[in-house]
Amino acid sequence: MKTNNDGTHTVLLIDDDQNILSSLKRLFHREPFTVLVANGGVEALEILESCEIDLVICDYTMPGPSGSEVLKLIKERWPEAVRILMTGHYDTDILVKAINDGEAYRFIQKPWNDEELLLTVRQALEKVDLKRENERLLAEMKRYQDALSSLENRFPGITSKNIDAEGYYIASPK
Repeated sequence: MKTNNDGTHTVLLIDDDQNILSSLKRLFHREPFTVLVANGGVEALEILESCEIDLVICDYTMPGPSGSEVLKLIKERWPEAVRILMTGHYDTDILVKAINDGEAYRFIQKPWNDEELLLTVRQALEKVDLKRENERLLAEMKRYQDALSSLENRFPGITSKNIDAEGYYIASPK
């Protein structure tokens, strides 16, 4: 997954309650990311098929596939997308199973605290950025290792260091 061309992230909100979606859109309207909405799991999966999504915030209780089922599918098909489960449902055992099955990053309880939700979303997107930067650095390191290996194959000994007991570099071995 990649950020949008303008460097922002895309967040997908999934809830069958239009009032919840409107409230969340209002809360996020000044944030530096694109917000997409889905009225349920089927619509959300269609959006995920056509767009690169960085973060999914999904309601637990919806008709059709439940939030738990949707997060589990997202985990399997789009594992890079960070997943947050949101619900007003209070059965702890069911919620723990849903969070574990979908490998949710966090659980947000309705009604939510705006500042806590904003902080959670910012932290989740920071996690996305850190993971991408880590992948970029690993790829760069692999390119360097391949280049060194190629040089060593062409010029044996070029990558070895001759250092004496005091830590000084020896230009040519004795």
